[in-house]
Amino acid sequence: MGLESFGFRVYRVSGWAGSGFGLGSLGFRVSDHTGLGLQVTRVTGHSDFGSSGLPIIRVSGHLGCGSFGSWVGQVQVVHFFLSNQIGRVGRILRDFGVAVRFAMPISHQLGPKISTIFVIANPENVEYILKTRFENYPKGKAFSMILGDLLGKGIFNVDGDLWMFQKKMASLELANISIKAYAFEIITKEIKHRLLPLLSSFSGQNGSIFDLQDAFRRFSFDNVFKFSFGLDPGCLESSLPISQFADAIDLASKLSAERAMAPLPLLWKIKRIFQIGSEKKLKEAIKVVDALAMEVIMQKRKLGFSTHEDLLSRFMACIKDDSYLRDIVISFIIAGRDTMASSLTTFFWLLANHPQVISKILNESNQFMESTMDQEFASYDQIRQMHYLHAAGTRVTYHPYAMGRMDNIWGSDCIEFKPERWLKEDGTFCPQCPFKYPVFQAGVRVCLGKELALVGMKMVALSVLRRFDFELVAHIVPPKFDPGLTAMVKGGLQVVVRERRDNIAAA
Repeated sequence: MGLESFGFRVYRVSGWAGSGFGLGSLGFRVSDHTGLGLQVTRVTGHSDFGSSGLPIIRVSGHLGCGSFGSWVGQVQVVHFFLSNQIGRVGRILRDFGVAVRFAMPISHQLGPKISTIFVIANPENVEYILKTRFENYPKGKAFSMILGDLLGKGIFNVDGDLWMFQKKMASLELANISIKAYAFEIITKEIKHRLLPLLSSFSGQNGSIFDLQDAFRRFSFDNVFKFSFGLDPGCLESSLPISQFADAIDLASKLSAERAMAPLPLLWKIKRIFQIGSEKKLKEAIKVVDALAMEVIMQKRKLGFSTHEDLLSRFMACIKDDSYLRDIVISFIIAGRDTMASSLTTFFWLLANHPQVISKILNESNQFMESTMDQEFASYDQIRQMHYLHAAGTRVTYHPYAMGRMDNIWGSDCIEFKPERWLKEDGTFCPQCPFKYPVFQAGVRVCLGKELALVGMKMVALSVLRRFDFELVAHIVPPKFDPGLTAMVKGGLQVVVRERRDNIAAA
């Protein structure tokens, strides 16, 4: 069964594929290129783009990382979270074409079997999945089974009416002006009273190494927990306390993702039945998450929630099932915590390697804040006016990782960190087609918290840059990622922090 059956465009392979590997003979070995020892074969088909069309490559063999994906009709679209596989699959897509077909083991009601899996990387097909024929591409049981114990019936693990209900409810709440103001207030206070003082304490220690990623993860967890539950876990306190809840979510997320990496799904299912190994640890971690979440819900029902601004209180007004509430809120915590921390970590890694971008961000901030030099933090409206800051913070994170590195989509300079590519001639931000740049998803599945996430990340970046300089301890190019539901930089981001000599915020 080919992509044509699902409405995809299939491109004809002709001659060389641009990487130095010819595809003239079927079954050509490309293990030297991929490091995977896989077979690549030519797939012919109709091209809507004539001789400029790119190929679909069929790859057979075991990746060693398994798949973390979602059923799309009878096709499984895969997200790769291991750094090596992200890079290798990206190189295959970049060098050979816009879609790769993998033969991989999956779970089936009659037992394990080999299934065809397509990984796509062109905007037209992304639009087809996320918009044109969205109804044909649910996540399905294979996906929901992997994350079911952790996410339950939360928005990221369901289809159909359950998904639509949560999407409409969340869209209504997150579009509310008061909740945007509430989120911005939480972020500002966390920056002022915790993040900046913590960085300042380390900047006074000459040569002291500081893990910026750990700080961003703590910062994000405090924020999303306050926003979701209305409670403060205090993970970013100066003593850097250990949070049992945060650790339990981390472990549960990691072990849930590892289910998708099992050579055969049957293996983790057997371990779950007998409660051994990783499945025993997963159950214990989820038990901690459930206990705290249900305690918070119970206390809110007892004390009343009608005057509270947090997300849980807002959802409790229309949902009476506490277990369902738990699933919804845990999904938002997982979605809002590591995604922001990962984005900020890789953004600051880029800034450390491109100091000229820092100078442009600071110059832009002075244009909007110079009339009030005693102003410590930018306002919500000022943040939204800083177009260069927005352009500098735009990046590729999860599955679209490969799309952001394809010169047939972005041009020959696609690998360069170049914020100017997102700006018009007059300096205003110019958003790209979301199907070309789907880092916040697109179409019906567009991220509901996109605006809040962007404002929060820009607020953190600007506040830190106006007060501190930082230097990478080790220049790793490119950074590697740890496996998980969100790709985090392996080993953290180790930096030396120093107070800026031209401390703009204190001017």
